[in-house]
Amino acid sequence: MDDEQREQLETDGFVVLRGLLSEEQRTRLVERVETLWAEEGEQAGGENYIENGARRLANLVNKGGEFRLIIAHPEVLEVVRAVIGPFVRLSMLN
Repeated sequence: MDDEQREQLETDGFVVLRGLLSEEQRTRLVERVETLWAEEGEQAGGENYIENGARRLANLVNKGGEFRLIIAHPEVLEVVRAVIGPFVRLSMLN
């Protein structure tokens, strides 16, 4: 993280990681989310919980490499470790 990103994380509680994914990666990710949403239909998010009016998908790490790419990205891990600490374990990605 650069100083501006660190400041945003401290001030706002989140940081925007612009340019993290290539346009091709972003497009594949969006397409995969839309495909899963269509396939799962009314049961989307059921592995965790279904919330009326929310487009929720659950357990995404097990539903495509596109999602693993994000959670293992060094910049993402740097931000997560800055918030949580060095010992990180992902329970579920929704």
